Amino acid sequence: MRTKIKSMIAGAAALVAAVLHAEPSNESVIVRLTGSSAFRSATHNAIVQLYDSPPVAGYTGGVLSSSSRSFFYGTIGGTKTIITTSWSGSVVGVKNVAGAIPVSFLPDTLADSGKTALAVTGATSATGGTSFSSFTTFESNNQLPDIAMSDVFQTTTPFKTPVLTSLRVGVLGFAWLVNRSLKFPIVTKSSVTTTNASPVISMADVTGILVGMSVKGTDVPQSDVKVLSVDTGANTVTLSHNATATSTSAVLTFSMAPPFTNINTQQAQALWSSGTASLAQFTGVAADANKLVYATGRNADSGTRLTAFAESGIGVDSTVTQYKPTVFNGEITDLSPYPEQTVNGITYTQSNGGEASGGTLVGYFGNVSTLGLIVSYVSSGEVLTAVNAGAVQLTYNGVAYSIDAIKEGHYTFWCYEHLMYPSTLVAAKKSVADALATKIETVTAPIKLMDMRCSRTTDGSTVYHD
Repeated sequence: MRTKIKSMIAGAAALVAAVLHAEPSNESVIVRLTGSSAFRSATHNAIVQLYDSPPVAGYTGGVLSSSSRSFFYGTIGGTKTIITTSWSGSVVGVKNVAGAIPVSFLPDTLADSGKTALAVTGATSATGGTSFSSFTTFESNNQLPDIAMSDVFQTTTPFKTPVLTSLRVGVLGFAWLVNRSLKFPIVTKSSVTTTNASPVISMADVTGILVGMSVKGTDVPQSDVKVLSVDTGANTVTLSHNATATSTSAVLTFSMAPPFTNINTQQAQALWSSGTASLAQFTGVAADANKLVYATGRNADSGTRLTAFAESGIGVDSTVTQYKPTVFNGEITDLSPYPEQTVNGITYTQSNGGEASGGTLVGYFGNVSTLGLIVSYVSSGEVLTAVNAGAVQLTYNGVAYSIDAIKEGHYTFWCYEHLMYPSTLVAAKKSVADALATKIETVTAPIKLMDMRCSRTTDGSTVYHD
């Protein structure tokens, strides 16, 4: 009898739970976002702040702010609303919204408050939420996207019609990178003695090690470690960071910083037209004529690529040559033209392809290469990861990246961020889209439109001070 009563109580509780946590897909406005991954952190921050109170959230990946797929559930202006994201790149985002092409989102039913453990906390950053470790474990949820976030104007993409409503919501900066590795000199030392929490290391001899060299290897941090001083008498070297372990068998690689720190529009055009260029073109040193610099970069779905090619005069529709690095044990062992790729239904010939992910591209720049230097373009949000791994951020046309330099029109490698949706978007979704655009523009954009003291009319066009 007791068992039967317990069963009845459990059943009643389940029924109440089902009523309280009915699938929100049947009771809510659902707004679906896709497009630019470079701007997703600012977009997620704005989404969180759009809700009447911190929303329930879930995501795939390491953290909510940079997740590739996510959902948010709560009330906006008293209306139950799901906002769900699936970031895939600016160009394909424009294609999918303009062409009404389904995109794979997390299941809407995950937004049920009974299925998520944590609400987003904090008013200014997208944190908390429930992490779903593997998107592939869910059933497919292919749905039409409502909004595309894009780093470029719709007219810059191949998908110019139908014309989408486009709202500028902020400004995003970009930078050029070079790795620290050159054919000479690279020095590898084995049986290095390290002491945990000490910057001083010792070895049998310090031949070939110079102040300013970049250091990578075992028992030292993976951040930007450099040689501060060399004691040839004691055979010791002082690093910029403390060792992370005590050892007598550490293996360290020492490499010089790159011999140039700037790239200009002419050099970019020459480099990407053939994929390689003489180092002498960057340094002006005749002895560098037989050393090479290699171009690498993103594929044609990337707004970062289109922005870089528009800004530098390479041309957004140009056929270029980009090299794909092969990495083994921290060393770039091969540089070969990217194979033929089909992106957004368009075939790009061998060499004209690139990486689908900015994270993958950035990862190449912390590796040693005896083949030559690699150069590429990344969004400002990816620069720190690259520099911490050993990359050098180049000045552009002699100007260093800074937010103030962008605002004044002195540094011109930047784009407007756009929020785009069809003119036919239903009123309830349009209301959310417009409110989201305002929230990004006024609160979360890394560089706000109201702070810009310059402007341009399209991607890569002349920047005028207002």
